[in-house]
Amino acid sequence: KNPDVALNPASNEKLATVSAALHRLGPGFTFKAKLALSGDTLVFSGGGDPTLTSQAVVELVAGAAPALAKKVIGDIVVDESGFAGPALPPGFDKKSTDAAFRAATGMTVLDEGTIRVELEPGAVGAPVKVTLTPPGDYAALDNRGKTIAGKTAKIGVETRLDGGRTRLLVRGRLGVDAKRRPVTVRRVESPALAAGSALYAALRAAGVSITGKVVVGAALTAPLTVLAERDSTPLSEIAKHVNKDSNNFTAEMLLRAIAIDACKPTAAATAPCPEGPDWAHGTTAVRAFLEADAKLAADSFEYRN
Repeated sequence: KNPDVALNPASNEKLATVSAALHRLGPGFTFKAKLALSGDTLVFSGGGDPTLTSQAVVELVAGAAPALAKKVIGDIVVDESGFAGPALPPGFDKKSTDAAFRAATGMTVLDEGTIRVELEPGAVGAPVKVTLTPPGDYAALDNRGKTIAGKTAKIGVETRLDGGRTRLLVRGRLGVDAKRRPVTVRRVESPALAAGSALYAALRAAGVSITGKVVVGAALTAPLTVLAERDSTPLSEIAKHVNKDSNNFTAEMLLRAIAIDACKPTAAATAPCPEGPDWAHGTTAVRAFLEADAKLAADSFEYRN
């Protein structure tokens, strides 16, 4: 019925995004995250890796530990250079929610741009135990949850985005014998700040001395000494995750990667994107792929992210 009526393709657009990424970047393409040092400043560059996790940060710190053993770190700079567009992709402004499916993107993002809140009972009469992933002081926690006797699990987590940070309010009751262990996952307002906070916590846990603070910005222009690196899984594996799970965050991160690749200097254009790669460059590159390589007529489709 009505085969020629144009409808919103919704998550079907991920097929075009992933196909364009595989064609342009190649199935073996990997993202690279790294820790580097300039003087006493530690730079954390996520490289736009959509698979970067809190555990990966711990592993990076372990790799950098020998070089940091006798160092005192000043500021931690979380590198967000390389993409000029906003964190939220086109169309995301149509909804205002802190749901995980609306996670913000970035060059340095952990755990798909979310914060995971796990609740466990403590001793009877004591507050519930709260575990945050990523760890660190990014989220402001107000824990009013109480541990009680029995199996009751009437407890929840309320979240609010506030000035680049996430505020968490835990309230209710959780029995020591409750079978359910409540878990809440929400998007974070500033993924880079959350990543820097997790790195700070991992460094302190490893015994590294830090005198400065977490700063979100661009990498330093001064020479950097790379201390540890991490390659993501190949794009072919990342693509499976996007399509099988219909993962919004990873699809948007791939569109960013397409934009960055499309804006690389060439012999014909030394500065093809003078103001830097953005979402428009990504969508233009995908449309070009659909026309030139997938052989779709320009008037037969729309691609708006």
